[in-house]
Amino acid sequence: MEHFFNRRPTKGYLDYVKDLEESEDIEDEDVEVPEHISKAACYVEDAHDGRLNNGKGSMSETSKRIQLFFFIQTHRWWNVSVYLAVFFISLLVFFEPPSSAAITACKQDLFNFSLNMNICNNVSQRWLPWTLLVEFILIAVFVSDVLMKQAYMKPLVYWTKKWHKISGFFILVFTVDLLIFLLTWTIYDGSGIRFSRPFRPLLLITRYRELRRILETLLSMKKNLLRQCFIILVYIVLFAWVGVILYKKTYNFTTECIDT
Repeated sequence: MEHFFNRRPTKGYLDYVKDLEESEDIEDEDVEVPEHISKAACYVEDAHDGRLNNGKGSMSETSKRIQLFFFIQTHRWWNVSVYLAVFFISLLVFFEPPSSAAITACKQDLFNFSLNMNICNNVSQRWLPWTLLVEFILIAVFVSDVLMKQAYMKPLVYWTKKWHKISGFFILVFTVDLLIFLLTWTIYDGSGIRFSRPFRPLLLITRYRELRRILETLLSMKKNLLRQCFIILVYIVLFAWVGVILYKKTYNFTTECIDT
């Protein structure tokens, strides 16, 4: 029995009644697993993965196309691909052409930028084609992930989830940012506007459930954390003030000796 509760769908479909794997616990090859056991295995795995009403148990009664979307979107390798896409789009900022703000900072020598820094040297259009192509492909991965999950969850249900809204917002911002950069790069002749680069790593929080739980736990503890941080800050300021009062004469004596 344990074998069926740990089994996975075969060939991308969830038809557990017609296409069940052979079990080592059953000696007779002609004996098939009852339908209620198959669905029970699906619901147990759904409960373990936190899928609730949009898991394997309910997907087994949908069309083959919806089952295929579900299988791909929940597959381990697809999840890994999405995580790698978030990593690479965050890393891509070091290879992309600088924005107009960075070019202005380099030309006016703001923030003491050195002329030998990559941020000031990376102004050539030779970086433009491949970085924009990679960015487009990575955004397409995020859009595909949303569309597949929306297909088997139904749009009205999908967009009621808080983290789905946040994820969709970030993907929309990244897409608009890319389009604005292409437009302004053409208009201003090699000086495009970018504004979403710092927010790229945040997309991982919307996709990785454990990170969301950690963030929600920290947010639920914010009042207590702020209270404790305030108490610690008061102690630091108090003892700093006491230290200045007690040792200011020693400090003045030391500085006077150095000056003389």
